[in-house]
Amino acid sequence: GLTGVVAIAAGQIHSLALKDDGTVAAWGYECTVPAGLCGVVAIAAEGHYSLALKSDGTLVSWGQTYNRIAEPTGVTEAAAGAQHSLALKSDGTVVAWGSNYHGEGQVPTGLAGVVKLAAGANYSLALKSDRTLAVWGNTGDIPAAGVPEVAAVSAGINGALALLGTPGRPPAILGSMRVLATGGYGSFRYRIATASPAASFAAAGLPPGLVLDTATGFITGTATRPGRYSVALSATNGHGTDQRKLILTVTGKPAWVEGGVPENWTVGLPTAARVLASGDAVFSAIGLPPGTGIDPATGAITGAPSLPGLYSVTFSLTNPLGTTVKTVDIGVSNIHMWGPGNTSLIYPPDPKNTTGHVPAGISCAVAIAAGRGHTVALSSDGAVYSWSRPGFQLEVPSSLDGVRVKAIAAGPYHSLAVREDGTVVSWGDSFCVQMLAGDAPQAAGRVDDVPAYVYARERNNLPAAALLALPLTAPDGEVVGTLCAASRHRLNHLEELLPTVQVQANMLGALLAHELRLADEVRRAERAEHAAHTDALTEVGNRRSWDAALAAEETRAA
Repeated sequence: GLTGVVAIAAGQIHSLALKDDGTVAAWGYECTVPAGLCGVVAIAAEGHYSLALKSDGTLVSWGQTYNRIAEPTGVTEAAAGAQHSLALKSDGTVVAWGSNYHGEGQVPTGLAGVVKLAAGANYSLALKSDRTLAVWGNTGDIPAAGVPEVAAVSAGINGALALLGTPGRPPAILGSMRVLATGGYGSFRYRIATASPAASFAAAGLPPGLVLDTATGFITGTATRPGRYSVALSATNGHGTDQRKLILTVTGKPAWVEGGVPENWTVGLPTAARVLASGDAVFSAIGLPPGTGIDPATGAITGAPSLPGLYSVTFSLTNPLGTTVKTVDIGVSNIHMWGPGNTSLIYPPDPKNTTGHVPAGISCAVAIAAGRGHTVALSSDGAVYSWSRPGFQLEVPSSLDGVRVKAIAAGPYHSLAVREDGTVVSWGDSFCVQMLAGDAPQAAGRVDDVPAYVYARERNNLPAAALLALPLTAPDGEVVGTLCAASRHRLNHLEELLPTVQVQANMLGALLAHELRLADEVRRAERAEHAAHTDALTEVGNRRSWDAALAAEETRAA
């Protein structure tokens, strides 16, 4: 379930939630959050459109394109309308962009002293510090003046709401009591809003670096110590005092955000990699492939790798509150792949039948071959590697273990290799490959009626008259294997067994996915150990490797 939420926002048919780590969760229609979005302190949504305010005062938008511009900077609050947006800047002025068909994007000249914004379908609202409203656009019967003592506003598609103050009563504190601040960066700004005017404000327990203006109720500054703070707010006028508890979370040193640095790069091609952090940071890296660097301000990887190999790269993310270190294994291959995204050609190669990093043995390929759903490569040392969409020609046969190969080829459903002695090895063309390719059904009570299965039967010399073939999928839908069962006899009602077998296949898929993840973690650890003891350029032992060998020899001699 969703936890750690500090703010929420609702669009037309989607919803947003801001979490206390500065990330955004979304659900509904057309609401995919931009990859790597972090360091967010406020959110807004309307229509099919979303806005996120970051700790550095910049905005990130996504959704329908008519709202997208080079968003303003120095922003303290934002509002999303159906086809336009508003931003409140730190000086109390307002910026608008997007649709202006009804004048909703035309901010009134001289508008200042704004403390709160709201945006409707084709109109805009601004609440000023003197508790009056400014309205523009297709306002209909929304009054432009004469609304007394406005404490808060909300804009709907076709109508607006105003929460009015209560003269003659103590100043009730309004608004969310959960707030997020990014430690060490940005200018925090929070206003203690009240239903009726307050003469003075107080805030006990503020994080270091934040101060309260006791006359206006604004809390501003840059928080310098991470943590979760319980701040006692109070507002006072001649009729009494109201008190509420504000939970203020200050984020600490930047956290590593997954998804920005792919683990497979290609020689000579610029990479789109960018180190992602949970907030503003200064970036550095040790051990990057030759030809590449890192932009310390943005975390973007620059240049293009010039040498293949496996590199263990240590990234550092630093802000005034500390440094986070992350080591990533990056494989650089001289194989470039492209094609439809649903084919296996985009899968990275790994020895035999795994996916993951490009192995050191294939960093210098001398031959490649592409099938329908798989790829075969021949390395300079004569070893054969194959990788694929799960269920295709994934496994290189054991008959090629330790054997030098001089040529390879790939058909739609099978692969070929020529040994040094001139003999040929062939593998592939399974029943399950035909099913995954979409050329045959999952249940065939009469194999003779399915040409693709007839071909696979003859190819593999298997006496199958009826066949069940189902994909094994992980809980996230990824295909991790196949389940096949054959009978020597025809079964006219085999399709009726599919629902029962599918349940078993789902269970097996979940178990297999778990085992594959564990195996991948072991391989990653082994590759990291290899990289730690090997020079990336020469592939010979480095100083650490020699020290270990020397220590072992001294122990043996003693």
